[in-house]
Amino acid sequence: MKKSALILTLFLFCSSYLFSQADTWGVKFSDAIKTRYQPTINNMTNKGWEYSNSIVLHGMEKIYEYTRDTTYINYVKAYVDPYLANLNFNLSRTLDKIHPGILCLYLFKETGLIKYKTAATTIRNYILTGTGFAKTPDGGFWHKNNGGYNNIMMLDGIYMAHPFLAKYGAMFNDDSALNSATRQTLLLASHTYDSSLHLAKHAWDYTRSSAWADPVTGTSSEVWSRAMGWYMMGIVDILKYLPRSHKDYPKMRSLLDSLCIGIKNTQDVTTGLWYQVMDKKDSANNYLESSGSGMLIYALKSAVDNEWIDTNYLSVCRKGWEGLKTKISTYTDGLPRINSFAPAMSVQKNYTAYVTSPYSAVNCPASGNLVVQHPHGYCGLLMAASVMEFPITTYTFIGDGDWGDANNWKDDLIPPATLPKCNAIIIDPMESGKCVFNGIQHISSGALMKVMKEKHFVIDQHLIIN
Repeated sequence: MKKSALILTLFLFCSSYLFSQADTWGVKFSDAIKTRYQPTINNMTNKGWEYSNSIVLHGMEKIYEYTRDTTYINYVKAYVDPYLANLNFNLSRTLDKIHPGILCLYLFKETGLIKYKTAATTIRNYILTGTGFAKTPDGGFWHKNNGGYNNIMMLDGIYMAHPFLAKYGAMFNDDSALNSATRQTLLLASHTYDSSLHLAKHAWDYTRSSAWADPVTGTSSEVWSRAMGWYMMGIVDILKYLPRSHKDYPKMRSLLDSLCIGIKNTQDVTTGLWYQVMDKKDSANNYLESSGSGMLIYALKSAVDNEWIDTNYLSVCRKGWEGLKTKISTYTDGLPRINSFAPAMSVQKNYTAYVTSPYSAVNCPASGNLVVQHPHGYCGLLMAASVMEFPITTYTFIGDGDWGDANNWKDDLIPPATLPKCNAIIIDPMESGKCVFNGIQHISSGALMKVMKEKHFVIDQHLIIN
């Protein structure tokens, strides 16, 4: 009598394999960041518990997922841990201070230490059950509760809070957190999405009283590339944790589809990048903006990898990535620098304000002891690198039948018996085909094995994956 068994054990190897991960920009920038800013990333920003720090560390976290370089995860811990003793996050009723919670969730997943779950729960409760976080009359979180943002929602805010809530909801079976993530995202889309452009405007004022707000709709006038980057990263990261059975799943997918059209249509045909104001590339003083471009690349590639959008978008991603790499140079310390991105900014009154001083393009690191160092360029680069450079080598089954037949693998490349970190196996048999495996396959920590949706992977006899 035949007996089938699937035993999956992930090994963390102290491996002697030679990897090309050191040649990736994701690794080069991660190494540069932890070298430049000691003892923590806050040495760069002095922002404390705030998104300016966590957007960079979240990017490093994604590089760590493949490289398993413990110096990266220790660098994240060095930033997070001092805040946990007294849960002293100084949240101060702004979505910008919710984002670091995503690091707590990741550290809990990696370490199992309850202190990280406790921290994440504290942040979750602050925004969802506390009395201090104001909302518009129709239920949208104000971006900040400081007087200057009363009744204002911004695309940026979706990324600052709602991937955290979605992941929290998925990890701890919290429907309220998941529902909040989708409701806020869709509510803002209902006010900012421009169907003629297939893009979203930067912000919306419920009262329509802001200098930048349309007196009828309350919407701002421009499509800012980094705001679109924040929003798109928020959408794909929410979808990663949203069950297909969720009532808002179809609406989230439809929103993603629509925005991808506009992103593709506004990509610069020469460089592959996107302009600071996305739909006005020929207007005076507009410039190619690297941070928003990196975020859009991440979002599109994530959507392709999860089979949410057509693989035709891969060419958009690849052209964008090639363009983004042209914005990298070498700084005076011999380490990489990212160039041509917008500094920290809020919603602006008109087009001119988005593209002229003080919001002309900056670089990071910037020269000068008293010059503000803006982290947004690092974020865009790391997020894009995490999906464009990794896995470094992918073995794809595209035929029908035996795993061991090289003809069934793309380029006749059969994966090694031990799949190293930074490598992937994709099971994607031809139409009506299947992949039949009978053997032993070792999957190292930091490697990936994925069966594409609606494809068949048959485990015959005994399969042990170590």
